[in-house]
Amino acid sequence: MIFAAVTFFAGRKHSRNETLINSAAPSPISALKPGSQLVRLEGIIKDVPNKIDGPAESPLALIRLKVEEFDSDEGGWKGAGDKIQAVPFRLEDETGSIWVDPQGLDKHSLGEGHQLGDQAAAEAAAILAGLNPVVLRGQTRSTLWELRGGQRVTIIGTVMNRDGSLVIARDKKQPLIITSMLGNSVQVQLHEQVKRAWIMTGILGMLGLVGICCGLGFLAFNLTRFMGS
Repeated sequence: MIFAAVTFFAGRKHSRNETLINSAAPSPISALKPGSQLVRLEGIIKDVPNKIDGPAESPLALIRLKVEEFDSDEGGWKGAGDKIQAVPFRLEDETGSIWVDPQGLDKHSLGEGHQLGDQAAAEAAAILAGLNPVVLRGQTRSTLWELRGGQRVTIIGTVMNRDGSLVIARDKKQPLIITSMLGNSVQVQLHEQVKRAWIMTGILGMLGLVGICCGLGFLAFNLTRFMGS
């Protein structure tokens, strides 16, 4: 039941985020003003002054590595490690540019990751993401997400004024989405997250109820035997 409760709150959070993100107004950068409302931008990653890695023409602004290991006892994959590193970058569209502070972004809405089949590539990605390569030992699989300079992205966040300059960042009460997905793909992925969370809530809730009923039945059976002896 604890897992069901955790999944329930995750589903509720995703549902709230979906509502907020659907309300985000698309805007050109030149029209941005500070406020509490979410805005939606599409543009190209330009300057990455504190790049994580990479050449000048495609500096790495964000990396996430998720590692899973095969559990032979359960017959499935389970999480072994999940790390993300991101640095500020300048986003540019046809009307202007604005700095983006990625701290606190939703790492589950980055877009499509890709599987790393090469062990050396996985170890290199782990180091960049801040993940101990030791987790790659054994039967593992790794999924990598990267955002680089020159890449077109969607940003959904809050416009803030910092030291006289506008910045897109995360407000404490609202999500920050930085993703390689464009157009309606953002809402489609978020809707799928919400649906999966509620399905898992239902499954875990049912399993919890079955467990409780079995426990009560076993207790009643033993109590009956005790009273009859």
